[in-house]
Amino acid sequence: MPDLPHLNRGQANRTVAIFNKLRLPDVIGTPALAEAGVDWFREIVGALHGSFDPVARERMIREIFLLAPKKSSKTSYAAALMVTTLLMNERPRAEFLLVAPTVSLAHIAFSQALGMVDKDPAEFLRKRLHVQEHLRKITDRRTKATLEIKAFDTTVLTGVKPTGVLLDELHEIAKVAAAERIIGQLRGGLLPNPEGFLVFITTQSDEPPRGAFRAEPMVARAIRDGKAQGAMLPVLYEFPEDSANDPADPPAWQDSRNWWMVSPKRDRSVTIKRLEDDWAQAKAKGQGEIIR
Repeated sequence: MPDLPHLNRGQANRTVAIFNKLRLPDVIGTPALAEAGVDWFREIVGALHGSFDPVARERMIREIFLLAPKKSSKTSYAAALMVTTLLMNERPRAEFLLVAPTVSLAHIAFSQALGMVDKDPAEFLRKRLHVQEHLRKITDRRTKATLEIKAFDTTVLTGVKPTGVLLDELHEIAKVAAAERIIGQLRGGLLPNPEGFLVFITTQSDEPPRGAFRAEPMVARAIRDGKAQGAMLPVLYEFPEDSANDPADPPAWQDSRNWWMVSPKRDRSVTIKRLEDDWAQAKAKGQGEIIR
């Protein structure tokens, strides 16, 4: 995370407090996110909502690009972020979308959001939020705002004018031929709304980047490196180029002592020891598995 000195800390802290109370429905004991070791993602939640100016009614951070490794609980945290956003929202009948690359992943994301509503021990969420499982839709009874969880499809995303959109697993979405055009339309739909936002959450691809998954990370890296300006917050868990292109044998990126740098969930959902074991197997299987 870069330094963000102009955040509204009160707004950011209030958002994080709501996020922290949500519970992980598919973990033994259904712990609250306050206990689940998600400091790295909490900063992103606080930044998105702490960048909203309640006087000007404008969001300074309008986009987020998050690149994180597999097994980082990204889909669970994405669902929690959007449920939190629904609860924070003051706009009547606002529309929020969480878009997954496939129907099966949309079901998983909705299951997480639904579970967070059901597992609220105070039953506040069940009273405030109306859930329609057959539509994968949650409505805030107070504002009539909605959160819908959909699969990426040209027929359901063309022409929508949402207040906030989260695209999960961009590297898979980018395989759709019309992905760049639809993302452009989503941006256009958000443009008239000064509090609108677009969030990309993705892992790295097994294949060479292409389409939207090549274009969006290029913009994020340019902003991160100070080569471009924009209202995007880039958070990329990846080695710097000198590590990736290290001529040493083995190169720095293959040294497991450096893997903590790109493992935000280390010692939670994944351990460095487990990664070392998997890496040893990959080397035994050959170059194709090493690349993957």
